[in-house]
Amino acid sequence: MINLKRTALIGMVLMLAFVITACSSSSDIFTFTGERPVRGEVSGTVIETFSDETPIEGVRVTDGNSVTSSEANGTYVLYGVNNEAEISVSRDGYESVSRTVEIEEDGQVHNLNFRLYKEYSEDNDEANDDSNNENEESLVETDLLFELSWQGGAEDLDAHLLVPDNEDSNQEGYHIYYQDRGSLNNFPYAQLDQDILTYENGEPETIRIERLHEGSYIYFVKNFSMYDAEDGEEVPEISDSGAMVRVRENGEWEEYEVPTDENGMHWLLFEIIVDEDGYEIIEKNEFTDEEPELN
Repeated sequence: MINLKRTALIGMVLMLAFVITACSSSSDIFTFTGERPVRGEVSGTVIETFSDETPIEGVRVTDGNSVTSSEANGTYVLYGVNNEAEISVSRDGYESVSRTVEIEEDGQVHNLNFRLYKEYSEDNDEANDDSNNENEESLVETDLLFELSWQGGAEDLDAHLLVPDNEDSNQEGYHIYYQDRGSLNNFPYAQLDQDILTYENGEPETIRIERLHEGSYIYFVKNFSMYDAEDGEEVPEISDSGAMVRVRENGEWEEYEVPTDENGMHWLLFEIIVDEDGYEIIEKNEFTDEEPELN
């Protein structure tokens, strides 16, 4: 008697052998050639700007695939983050920020810190008004941010703000920059948040002004790399840095890109004219080798 089950099994084995033999040439073998994405770990700290390094808890941090929240000390960790992923951080009451992360090797641990601005609010002026000096009644309440960032070229750019004399309170003029960051709680009522030493840091240098008095203010950017260079050393110009200054006025941002057809150690951007009727920001957007001065 013929065993039908055994006969059918032998037929299936012979057919499978034929298929394998027919596909033995290299042209018939399909191989997956796609590269596995480079992934790593991204961690850092989220801090509130102009707050003496105060960490922010409960900030939502995401790379588009996974989500985490910052701890009480402001720290966060994201795992399995793809190279060139966009890391976004957000929390109510603060302006959201996104930055692209570069992970060069699989498994790399990358540090990425964030500093968040409080959202603009007209109530901020009242909350920050702790002055009882009658001589300061002429101060103009405001909430101006001047944010400097750059992508390459000159290693170290610095933001500067020249503050005029305040005759009402007998205060001499003030120069805000990396060696003297100023103060928001008393004269000059303006402050530099942090000094960035290299564009590789990826964070901006920001000056905030909360109160203005009558006179003329000047905001400019200095190519410190050129100032600090040794004799004969070639240093990239500010115009080759991809620098940008963003200005926030009454909660609205405006961008100013560095001119690429001019050169100089100093990029003079704005003059702020203040009088009894308020203030006006006048765009200069010009280069000079001489450091700008107040008239």
